[in-house]
Amino acid sequence: MLSRERKSYLLTVLERDRRVVAKDVARELNVSEDSVRRDLRELAEIGACVRVYGGALPVSDVEPPVAERRDVAVASKARVARLALDRIDDGETIVLDGGTTALALTTLLHDRRSLTVITPSPAVAIAVAERTDARVQMLGGELTRQSMVNGGPMAIEEARRIHADSFFMGVAGVDPVGGLTTGTADDAATKRALASQSERVFILASEDKIGVISRVPIVEFTAVTEIIVDPLDDNPVLEQLPRAAAGRLRATTGGPTLRRYAPEDASATLSVFLSAIRVTAANDYSPAQIDAWTAGIDLDVWAGQRSEADTWVAEVDGTIVGFTDINSEGYIDMMFVDPTAGRRGIATALLRQVRSVARENGATELSVHASKTARPFFERERFGVYAEQQVERNGVLFINYRMGAPIDTGRTAVNPRELEHEDDHRTTRRQR
Repeated sequence: MLSRERKSYLLTVLERDRRVVAKDVARELNVSEDSVRRDLRELAEIGACVRVYGGALPVSDVEPPVAERRDVAVASKARVARLALDRIDDGETIVLDGGTTALALTTLLHDRRSLTVITPSPAVAIAVAERTDARVQMLGGELTRQSMVNGGPMAIEEARRIHADSFFMGVAGVDPVGGLTTGTADDAATKRALASQSERVFILASEDKIGVISRVPIVEFTAVTEIIVDPLDDNPVLEQLPRAAAGRLRATTGGPTLRRYAPEDASATLSVFLSAIRVTAANDYSPAQIDAWTAGIDLDVWAGQRSEADTWVAEVDGTIVGFTDINSEGYIDMMFVDPTAGRRGIATALLRQVRSVARENGATELSVHASKTARPFFERERFGVYAEQQVERNGVLFINYRMGAPIDTGRTAVNPRELEHEDDHRTTRRQR
């Protein structure tokens, strides 16, 4: 069989099956795998397919201009943007890629304080400047008219001089076989440079990106911290994405599963509690304070306390990664998230749950005695600080903060006087 005949057959298989497996075609045509691989390489060079390990996949249509993409999957992009916001803390330096999902994220950044935003996109830079008080830095380079994003050697050189906490990367496609892809080599190179200078890399993957393969690979799945996808997307391709490549990659689809505490959860919740204090809170408290905070906890006593409280747990893939509780007056005694599950919206989901429970109980306000570590989270959730206070545990003094927020409005509470005469025992609550 001549090469052109094999190539014609390969394109037929590609259109019919949406993929070519080299060894299968070699067997069907009674030719060597080397011949098939050579044909696929030549087809890929003219843009007729995308080569992958063991064969080839079809090339998706060239990504349309950004102006045409603004009206595509708008609701899905908004949901992905809200999940992405949970991965951003006050005071961080973040990189926002170009694209319509990044633009959707700019509409939410006013909830974060003292950000530095780096971007190769003029549109994103302007949107951040207009909507927030963040410091904005732009990468230079040549403006690509198709994507309206700066790229090329100058952008790559500037990218190598930055350092960011998180990079929120836009892609043209996310596919379990084709990987993370984009439309041009310049764009892919710029994204790789930005990823290499960022502590965490998040992929913004709205429903229109899943199962799509574009022309140029960007980075391996193992180079990514998390793929953030639409929680309402039921595309079966999502189940084929790697869930723990190198122990880090996760495809975030529907967030955590929340349920009421059960007696068998005692050990897991205590483990979350201890890990959160020894790892997360260690940035804000001394070793002596950490030791006092975690000393002398009996599992049976802990189990009884969790059963008596209205405790809720958060699970991801069947593993408890966080918990909280709420009393009839709207007081949150505990809220802890395992440090390995940080920046995934666990605490936000738990708070949303107890707010709902408190509302059903007739409470009008949520209150908490928050640790130094937890205070920024509650402030982002519109809790006001009523007072700084000293509390004692196992003979060691701590600083925490009495905070509160109206349940229905979500606005910062403005009348703390009702909390100023709480019983003394409330000032000795556990640190959150």
